[in-house]
Amino acid sequence: MSTEQARSLDNGAWIARSATVAPSAHVGARARVGAGARVGDGAVIGDGAVMGDRAVMGARAVMGDGAWIGDGAVIGDGAVMGDRVVMGDGAWIGDGAVIGDDAVMGARAVMGDGAVMGADAVMGADAVMGDRALMGDRAVMGDRAVMGARAWMGDGAVMGARAVMGDGAVMGDRAVMRTTRDALLVGPVGSRNAYLTAYRMGDGTVHLATGCFSGTLAELLAACDTRHGPDHEHTRDYRLLAPWAHDTLAARLATEASTEASHD
Repeated sequence: MSTEQARSLDNGAWIARSATVAPSAHVGARARVGAGARVGDGAVIGDGAVMGDRAVMGARAVMGDGAWIGDGAVIGDGAVMGDRVVMGDGAWIGDGAVIGDDAVMGARAVMGDGAVMGADAVMGADAVMGDRALMGDRAVMGDRAVMGARAWMGDGAVMGARAVMGDGAVMGDRAVMRTTRDALLVGPVGSRNAYLTAYRMGDGTVHLATGCFSGTLAELLAACDTRHGPDHEHTRDYRLLAPWAHDTLAARLATEASTEASHD
């Protein structure tokens, strides 16, 4: 942060003289606003929070207590950062996006409009989340990983560096996507015209997810029978596509594991 002269508030907050803070914004006790930073109408900076030089907060955006955003970072209108969130230099979160407590965004990482990042989650440098994508609590995205619009990864799920999830893809809790080849997306299918994703778990097994469902192949087919009946067209579609997606990804993972073993 710049060492330029600053104006101090009665609550101990520090605002660089070149920073612009809207009159309706709130700056919490002991907060710091860097040189050239801009804070929009109705924005809230929590106690002890820090805005880097040239950082921008849109109208009605919120930084929680102890949050920290780096130089040149941008928080869109109405976006919310929880307590103790860390946002690297040049990172960007879109309008209405939400970041849970203690989450970390690397430098130049990007969250689209309406995207949600859970508590204690981590996005690596240059990672990208599309509009309305959802990342669960304690989930991890590696450097330069990409989640498409409306994609969803569950609590504790992991995406490796440079891995890619397409638009609307879903990975359940504790999924492990080391590379893009650790998941397979087919569809649209079912009553919602949603995509069906086969993905790798941490133990190397394959689970499937679509809409709000995630689980094993047997659990998916049983859920289809229960919801639609065994003779419904959606059940027939899932009985055709789900085993193919499961078995195709399982065969791919087995081949790659065998290749890796032969190189050891």
